[in-house]
Amino acid sequence: MKMKRTTIALILASALVLLVIALPAVAQESAGKEELPVYVNGLLENRCILVNGQAYTSADEMALIYGIDGSGWYDFDTGDSEFSGDDLLIQYHGGNQYCTANGRYLYMPEGIVEVEGVAYYPLRVLAKIFGLGLTWNAELRGIELDTSNMALLENGESYYGAREQDLLARIIWAESGNQPFEGMIAVGNVVLNRVASERFPNTVYDVVYQAGQFDPVRNGSINAAPSDEAVLASYLCLEGVNTVGDALFFQNPSTSGVLFSGLSYITTIGDHVFYR
Repeated sequence: MKMKRTTIALILASALVLLVIALPAVAQESAGKEELPVYVNGLLENRCILVNGQAYTSADEMALIYGIDGSGWYDFDTGDSEFSGDDLLIQYHGGNQYCTANGRYLYMPEGIVEVEGVAYYPLRVLAKIFGLGLTWNAELRGIELDTSNMALLENGESYYGAREQDLLARIIWAESGNQPFEGMIAVGNVVLNRVASERFPNTVYDVVYQAGQFDPVRNGSINAAPSDEAVLASYLCLEGVNTVGDALFFQNPSTSGVLFSGLSYITTIGDHVFYR
């Protein structure tokens, strides 16, 4: 499926914020760019650059740590980049706020940074792709990568589950196709939060089709083909992108007629109010 290149502006909830390392101000200047040392299992390997507090490095450097051969390219005109190596393909389209890695959709609102014709990706994203632990080493005053559980990211075909992802995209589209993108993410979050909750069934299918819960099931709009944005929202939800925390309920007060009571308000996104 060809995904349209839409710029995504999301309001991240705390679950996603935990993916980002808070880096202390110990960076050094090099050729006009701030740098930090990168240690692998306690040994200095290289340095990453800092941009707006985010650590970046190249996929080539991470592939060397992992132990695979690969090569990449960057297109100055489009901002596109690609890295390919043994059993790995990372692709980024200029202007997008996500990249794909072996069919997985990884959120990176900060995009990439070009350094002398080489694409530098957020270090946290590359660490996830290569299965590297990522922490701040206060003693060494640098970033520590742990290779003890190193493994390439599971590919999208096996990770997502076609039936689950498709149904999640359909309920997102049916419930929030006219809402802002972060609101589409939020509806997907509610479904997955219910799957994880003991109060609801434990599969996406059973949550969506639980009696009396979702209007699109009753009126048949659940069967409509989802938009590309709804499909993308479903992938990002399954990757852990979250805009409403642990919300389990949502409603549009202008159309629902009855306001929820006895629930804790979380936030409002577009026309939807979210509760737990």
